[in-house]
Amino acid sequence: MNFKPMITEPCTSENSCYFIFKGDQLVIRDVDNRTVLPSELSFFLVSDKHFIGLIDNVCCYVVSVDSNSKLPESFRAESLRFLFGVLSDEYYSAACYALHFSAWNKKTRYCGCCAGAMKFSTYERAKQCQVCGNTLYPVISPCIIVAVVKEKKSILLAKINRPGIELYSVLAGFVEVGETLEECIHREVMEEVGIKVKNIRYFGSQPWAFSQSLMVGFTAEYESGEIVVDGREIPHADWYEPDSLPKIPLKGTIARDLIDWFLSA
Repeated sequence: MNFKPMITEPCTSENSCYFIFKGDQLVIRDVDNRTVLPSELSFFLVSDKHFIGLIDNVCCYVVSVDSNSKLPESFRAESLRFLFGVLSDEYYSAACYALHFSAWNKKTRYCGCCAGAMKFSTYERAKQCQVCGNTLYPVISPCIIVAVVKEKKSILLAKINRPGIELYSVLAGFVEVGETLEECIHREVMEEVGIKVKNIRYFGSQPWAFSQSLMVGFTAEYESGEIVVDGREIPHADWYEPDSLPKIPLKGTIARDLIDWFLSA
């Protein structure tokens, strides 16, 4: 049972599931010790509703409600970051898709060329201006994430630069215009920690709805240089051996997959 993105709403499904967003938080409730999504909309003042796909013949919709509105009793809004492992894999995947779709939809109501109204395409995931014909597709920002290993004994981990969070991860960064993924890795690693890398290898990828990104994972080997953090994006970084790891990301993220790859090597 997987989430299947679709453009055209089928006529056969009798079941529905609603990914309701209040701002960028997902509306959920707890029923019999389970966290579930709303299956009807009668409790909510809906400002926007769009079909996005199917999960096992269940129609999935992304819905927006006013961020200042009060939720019905027993419902609450949570960041998707805290719902990983709470929702099933297929529903979490669909929720991330819905969050990305919702963010794109809010930012593209009007054409950036002529300010005309944008209308959804009936055959592809896109919008078209009703005045000048400008076509917009969902923005997907490519981002590299790389596990740098030194002599197969230690991995480079950097502290996440967020107040109150003691978490270390592998390096990541957005791809610049006109830059290859490999060039981005060399630049980001040099800018953030001041070292050179070699033997870059593709690892895998993961969509990341929180920044409308596609995380493209790589492994690389240390070549030369001493760690000098930029002090802006990276407050601290160091080499860590398997028995001395700091707190690292949760399983299910490509960052953790890269670290687990190092641990299993």
